[in-house]
Amino acid sequence: MEIKETKNLGEGIIGGALSLTVATVVVKLLGVLYKIPLANVLGDEGMGYFNTAYTVYSFFYLLCTAGVPKSVMILISERLAENEHAGVKKILEASVKAFTVIGFAVSLGFVLFAKPLSGLIGNSEAYVTMVCVAPSIVFSSVSGVLRGYLSAKMRLLSIAVSQVVEGAVKLALGLLLALLAIRLEMSLPMISAFTILGTTLGSFASLVYLSASSKSEMQGENIEQNEKSLKTRGILNKILKISLPITVSAALMNLSGICDLFLVMRRLCDIGYTQKEATALYGNYSTLALSMFNLALALITPISIAFMPALAKAKAEKKYRGFCDCVDSALSFTAFITAPVVLGMAVFSEEILAILFGEAAAGVGAPLLVLICPGIIFMSYILIINSSLEALNRPGLATISLVVGIAIKTIISGILIGKADFGISGAPLGTVVSYAVSLFISLIMLSHILGYNVPVLT
Repeated sequence: MEIKETKNLGEGIIGGALSLTVATVVVKLLGVLYKIPLANVLGDEGMGYFNTAYTVYSFFYLLCTAGVPKSVMILISERLAENEHAGVKKILEASVKAFTVIGFAVSLGFVLFAKPLSGLIGNSEAYVTMVCVAPSIVFSSVSGVLRGYLSAKMRLLSIAVSQVVEGAVKLALGLLLALLAIRLEMSLPMISAFTILGTTLGSFASLVYLSASSKSEMQGENIEQNEKSLKTRGILNKILKISLPITVSAALMNLSGICDLFLVMRRLCDIGYTQKEATALYGNYSTLALSMFNLALALITPISIAFMPALAKAKAEKKYRGFCDCVDSALSFTAFITAPVVLGMAVFSEEILAILFGEAAAGVGAPLLVLICPGIIFMSYILIINSSLEALNRPGLATISLVVGIAIKTIISGILIGKADFGISGAPLGTVVSYAVSLFISLIMLSHILGYNVPVLT
């Protein structure tokens, strides 16, 4: 009986993941379409300002959002498994209030530290761009709570639509504001700042849609208060206990990008590049190679989102056979998607980038994309393995593997970028090695906990 249930569960996860993956591809394509005209408008130097601000912003963004959807999803999934709908409502309301306050505090901190951070990086003119994107942290914090709720309810389509709304608004208003800034003959840093306002407005539009979807979903439930209804303090303590290690892990992953930013700018200048030349090289690498890298990972991320509620439910019910089946299904689907994507990007890297960004930019970016392609495979499996560790309430183990990987990345990238024979190529090489090491460590840990060899290679 349990075998049938777990088989159906695995099929349901794959179906949900597939639908969300398709929707995510649309969102990422919007992002690529956004960066094509953006790269033409801003140029490599302007994209350097834009990507510098966005990279640093992403770290602050993760402080508020990384662990929120998963922690809310786990708590709500457990309540749904026990048919406690009053507890679901209480968790949602308490989480929204708490992360509105937290998001505002982090956003304010980002604004206050934007100027010294931009100076420390060596790209001080990116300061205004950082300030303009700060408000989106508040909107995204609350959106993370709502996505966690909708994920637990397996309403993945609503999550996908919210992402499309955000991407579409970002594309339309971002480019419109960029053209307005050019028409007003503003400086390149100010044009970059106007452009990133599209990101802020897009996150607000997404929040509006998610709020409407969550309200509609909640109204469809028959909620009756009962003695098991949770206290607000207890809810927040549980969210903190779950989300803190997850947030640390996600922040460490984001630190990998910040390491690129620091190391590329500083080490290229050490071997004779000017600040503008280093900014242009980083702009090319981050806009072309990293954009395609992130697009590939976007195909995998929905899998971890789709199977997390099932893992939380299996863990709560102590159905470890079902847990293992979910992991196997996720890894199989990951391999099915990742293999052709990586092969296509590696073989046709220059042609793809030339079509999207032009031949001149592709000449620099294509070799970097080829170098980072193996990292797509490693990172795809890391997403699945570490999500499994988090569902088992062992997120600290995922953090350990990422700490080791980032340390290795910092050493290798720092050495290679500072050598004239490697230069900017040291960044993708360091990234690939770090992801391979992190995957190996996480895989050993998960296999030990579950008591069987997790079938990554098969």
